[in-house]
Order: sequence, then C-alpha cells, then structure tokens
Amino acid sequence: MDRPTTESPIAPDLSVEVAGIKLKNPVMAASGTFGYGDESMPYMNLAALGAICTKGLGLRPRAGNVPSRIAETAAGMLNSIGLQNIGVRAFERDKLPLLRSVGVPVVANFYGHTLREFTAVARRLGAMEGVAALEANISCPNIDKGGFEIAHDPRETHRFVAAGIGIGASLLLALTQAGGTGGLALWPLFGTTNQLLAGLTLLVISIMLVKLRRRYVFTLVPMVFVTTMAFLAALYQLWDLFTSQQYVLVALDVLIVIAAIFVLLESFSAFAREKRAAAEVDSQGPAVETVGADRD
Repeated sequence: MDRPTTESPIAPDLSVEVAGIKLKNPVMAASGTFGYGDESMPYMNLAALGAICTKGLGLRPRAGNVPSRIAETAAGMLNSIGLQNIGVRAFERDKLPLLRSVGVPVVANFYGHTLREFTAVARRLGAMEGVAALEANISCPNIDKGGFEIAHDPRETHRFVAAGIGIGASLLLALTQAGGTGGLALWPLFGTTNQLLAGLTLLVISIMLVKLRRRYVFTLVPMVFVTTMAFLAALYQLWDLFTSQQYVLVALDVLIVIAAIFVLLESFSAFAREKRAAAEVDSQGPAVETVGADRD
C-alpha cells in the first residue's frame, strides 16, 4: 500500500494586488527596518519577498541624530535615528540597480521638510526606472510651520497628500507613452482651460479695482467676452470629444467646466458685495470733522 504524501502537487497562489501592483505574496519588508535591501542579501533571498520598502529618502543625504539613538526597553526598543539616509541621487546611482536585479517591486519611502522639498523628492523618485510605488513619510517635522510633525495637522496632511497625488497623476501621464509624450493627451483641453483662467484673472482684477474705487469697465468687458467664448468653446469641444469616444477627456472637460462655473459664481458674488460696499460708503458722503469747536 502506498504511503499518502503530505506534499501538495500544486503550490498555493499567494499573489495579491496593491494599488495596481502585482505582488507574488503579501510579505513586504517594512521601511526603515530593512535599509535599502542590499544589507540583507547575505542573510536571505530578497526575490522571495512580495516587495521591498526602502529606508526613508530625502532630497539630500542626512547623517541623522548624534548617537546614542537606540535604547533597549523591557517592552522592546526606542529609537531616534533622525531620518538618516543617502539621498535620492545616491540611491538611484548605488542602490536601485541592485534592487532592480532582484525582480520584486520596489516601494520608495520618502520625506520632505517643506512642501516644495516633498514634491521635488516625489518627482525624482517617481521618474526612476524600477520604482513601482512611493510611500510618503509625513511624520517628519515641517520646518516651514515651526517644526511640528506634518501628520499632527489634518490640513497640512491634506496639502502634502494632495501634492503627492498631483505628482503621481503628472508622472502617470508623462510615462504612459514612449518618450514621455503621455501628457500630450491633455493637449485638446489646454486652449479652453487657458482662456477660462484668463477670464477669471480679469474678474479678480475687476474686483480689486472696485475695492480701490477705480474704473473697472476696461477689465470687466474683456472678461465677459473671453469667458463667454471659452465656455462656448468648452461645450463645443465636449460634444466633439464625446462623438470621438474620448471619454476620459470628456470627464476632465466636464470637471473643468463645473469648477469654472463654481469659481465664476463665487467671484461674481464677491464683485457684487464689493459694489454694494462701495455704494454704501459713497452714499454716506465724506466724513466731516470739526476742529477747534467752541465748548460750553
């Protein structure tokens, strides 16, 4: 009688998909605990991982805090490394080629002490061949806002995350076609959007002129003309994109028109308020002050 075997002839499928990235299994090396991956190569097969998350990367190299910065406790360990890293340039030159050769997705953890620095690092990493995703570290201090941690303020968190989304969307458009020409897909919307922005700019200038009690007709009339023509062009373009089955551009065009209508309504409301305020001040007449009047 044959002895039953405990080995399954079919290996289990542990693959998962995260944000559109296919991983062979859900095991990912956590950022900060795994360095840049190459340090662990003598001890394990990196190709067995689902993905590798790098140590946090900044725009420039950083030495981190002065030792001692690790302390063992009864419950585990405390550390204050201070975002020590080699910087994005050295990472691309010295670490990324080796990680690409492993054959697993690379998730680049990054940080920035200001919004400008944050977006600069995201752009640099997002354009690197072999980086599958970005992981934003918003627990670092924002030096533009007094040094407090970004994640402690929901509004700051929203600003940084929104900036990351914008960078991701632009990189997606730029890299979806050979030669970085994916962004040209938005070219049909450029002219209409540009004219709408011109009309909104003229409206804002008109509001400022009303507040300054200056003549505004020379900016208001061109604003009405430019905005009207831009809206008509947007509607015509919307139908043209729909009939040519460019549904992504149709959705973007609709969003642009809706946003422009909202901003125009708000701007006209502000214009009306300033006009009323100016009329009330003018109706009261100039203030009269009597100096040196006789007193009883």
